[in-house]
Amino acid sequence: MPSPIRGEEVEANPFYHGTLTNILGGAVWGYLQPYLYPAIPASPQPFHMLIRMLIGVGAGVLFSIGILALSLLPSWIFEVFERSVESRFLKDFLYSVCSIVTTTLILTALILSLLLLYGGRIPLPPANYITLHDYLYSLFNTEWSKLSLIPITGASLKFIGRQMKLVLTR
Repeated sequence: MPSPIRGEEVEANPFYHGTLTNILGGAVWGYLQPYLYPAIPASPQPFHMLIRMLIGVGAGVLFSIGILALSLLPSWIFEVFERSVESRFLKDFLYSVCSIVTTTLILTALILSLLLLYGGRIPLPPANYITLHDYLYSLFNTEWSKLSLIPITGASLKFIGRQMKLVLTR
C-alpha cells in the first residue's frame, strides 16, 4: 500500500502480526500451565497437554480482540510505526502487548456498562453477583508477569520461525 509519507510500500497489518503472536504465545502459555500454577492439578498425558495448548490458543485469540479494534485506526499510523521500529521481533511484541492492553480496556468498558445497567451489581445465577470492587480486585490480582509470557514467547517463536525460513531458503 502506498504511504503518504515517502511513497514507499510498507506492510502494515497489525491484526495479522498481533493475532499470530498471541496464538503462538497462547499455545506455549497453555502448555506451561502446570508449571505456572502448580497448585492446580494437571495431567501430564499428551491429550491433556494438547487440550491445554488449545485453551491457550483460545486465550490468544480472545486477547486479539484488542488488535482487531486497533486495526480499525487509519493505516498511516501503522505505516509510521512499521518504518520507525526496525526489529520485527519488537514490532510483533508491541502489537501483542497493545492487543492485550486494549482487550483489557474493552472488557473493562463492557463490565462498567453492565454495572451501570444493573445498578452496580451484575447478577449471576443462582444468587451471586459481581461488583466493581470484585472486578477491580480480580484485575489487580492477575499475575500479569505470567500473562506476559504470551507476547514474549509468541514474538520469540515468530523470530525463530523467520530465522529458520531464512536458513532453509539459502
